[in-house]
Amino acid sequence: MTLKTTGNAAHAPSFLCCLFLFCFFPAGAQAQPAVCHLPAGFQSISTLACTSVLTDPDHRYTAAKAFEALSEGKFVPYTTPGNILKQRKAQATWLSFSIHNQTGDTLDLIFLFKDLKEAWRIDERNLKKIPHAGHHVVYDVSGLLTLPERMFFTYQLPPASSETFLCLSDYPLPNKSIAPEVFEIRSFERAKNKELRFVTLFNGMIFGAGLMVVFMSLIFYWQVRDRILPAYALYIFVFLVYLWRDFEYMNLQFFSTLGSVRWFYTKSLLPAAISWSYMIFIRRLLDIPVHFQTVGKILNASAVLVLVCLLLDVILINYSFAWSYAFSPHIMSVLLFLTLLPVSFHFLKSGEVVAKFVAAGSFFLVVGGVSISLLPVHIHSWVVRATFLLELCCFTAAIGYKSRLLLHQKRQVEKELSEKAARHQWELETQIAVEKAIVTERLRTRIAQDIHDEVGSSLTKISLSAQVAARLPDLSATELKARMEKLGADARHAAGHLREIVFAINPDFDRFVEMQAYFRENAREFWNGTNVKAHYIFETNESNPTVPPDVKRQLLLVFKEAQNNVAKHAGASEVWLTFQMTSPDRYLLEVRDNGRGFVVSNNNGFVQGLSGIKKRTDSIGATLSIESELGNGTVVRVDGSMLL
Repeated sequence: MTLKTTGNAAHAPSFLCCLFLFCFFPAGAQAQPAVCHLPAGFQSISTLACTSVLTDPDHRYTAAKAFEALSEGKFVPYTTPGNILKQRKAQATWLSFSIHNQTGDTLDLIFLFKDLKEAWRIDERNLKKIPHAGHHVVYDVSGLLTLPERMFFTYQLPPASSETFLCLSDYPLPNKSIAPEVFEIRSFERAKNKELRFVTLFNGMIFGAGLMVVFMSLIFYWQVRDRILPAYALYIFVFLVYLWRDFEYMNLQFFSTLGSVRWFYTKSLLPAAISWSYMIFIRRLLDIPVHFQTVGKILNASAVLVLVCLLLDVILINYSFAWSYAFSPHIMSVLLFLTLLPVSFHFLKSGEVVAKFVAAGSFFLVVGGVSISLLPVHIHSWVVRATFLLELCCFTAAIGYKSRLLLHQKRQVEKELSEKAARHQWELETQIAVEKAIVTERLRTRIAQDIHDEVGSSLTKISLSAQVAARLPDLSATELKARMEKLGADARHAAGHLREIVFAINPDFDRFVEMQAYFRENAREFWNGTNVKAHYIFETNESNPTVPPDVKRQLLLVFKEAQNNVAKHAGASEVWLTFQMTSPDRYLLEVRDNGRGFVVSNNNGFVQGLSGIKKRTDSIGATLSIESELGNGTVVRVDGSMLL
């Protein structure tokens, strides 16, 4: 695009005229700056050739004084060799430039600056402030610096008209041009939209991939409760926030949240947050305090240095005008490089696959961080995003590989536990089988002993009695009858013993409910034909456990012995018989009467008879309790467990 300029050296007559005015009217002399002409078909120009400047190292000038200095010709052309802008010292700079519309149409213009603090339009020797332009240093309630930025302003320039502008800049890099560029706004937006098409697509891919990793990490954490996953999600989220703010800063003329969120968060706090979240993530991923003690010390020192740099940045940018917002990213980049270089070396030296993945991701993190200091913004922005994708791949691969290792270890442990459980089950079953065999053998031995001792002795007695009776032919009918009755009683006694033994080993009575029925029938046979009224409390419930044979027999003998004691000694008119389950594996057997009772401590025959019950209950691990008072009856209570 053609740029036309006019000035006081355009031709000799104009020069002589200006010299004459300068010689004869020095007090009213005014340097006429060059004018940037906007011809037909205008799209963009740089105001470098038509900009004049006034440096203000000590910040003494106000807008009114700067305008007065402009009127007095104190501004110099921006392109003047050796001007003070080339000094390596931050300072305020006043700019002035004029724009002339050569077309017959109104032009909608946008003025883009490298740095713009404030802007005014000169209207008939008056200054009119342009609103919503530039940045203003303000402080929030916490005392942190805020820079609401708008590095451009828009203006409608009528046809065949000119406008002169006065602007203030304090751009900290004097080797960069601070003269604004002027664009026709519609062509600018078309070009910017075309440029942003690919940028937005690439950023969308990055943010989509990053957000997917964040959400998947949180979902997996909800399932497996691994502390690595929320740390990784935090690191990716902080990095995405940084990339979003950087993308915003590149496109301030379209949208920005910088007006509501402190610029400090973007330039200092977010890099620090990235560093801290990275340290937390790799600490948990590699269990650094256990496996990499040296790396742990390096990270601890780096975390402290990041905090120190952050505090110094806050202090210096608030109290030192010479401190530049560009210094902080450089310092962070150097610190990142000095930290991750030895850390990656230790990871590679370890030989662990997960640590190698982390070292690769850390390398890409270093490349992205260092590119901020070494490369121009339009290049390092792409480098940062590309390296972020690469480190995302490396760190995700590290987590995936470690998850695979943990899954393999889990399966190994489960296999070992399964083998141990199977071996334990086999040992338990073998032990149970052996114990059952021992119990069966003991039971067979006891049954044989009982048959031999009780039934056998009774049968032997019957046999001997019958032989004696047969050898006495002169027995009278009365004596023979008595002997035969005695033989019948002995036979019934032997049959009773035999029934008790059969009851103990009969599987028809292995369950508690069947056992209750047998006890009830036995009690009815015992008390029928007597003057004692029997009450039966044989409640049933859902618990119907299997009763060991020895428990069955001993409880039956205890039950019969307690009833015999009531019938022989109590003189009772009523008896209450209880046999029921009190819990899924405990029973209660109770015989209570309303007889004469006795003093339990007395050594009478009834108490001595209860000693047999005590021995039987002890043999099956049951608890025997006897309660009695003279004239108030007796209670014999047996409480025990079905589990021997």
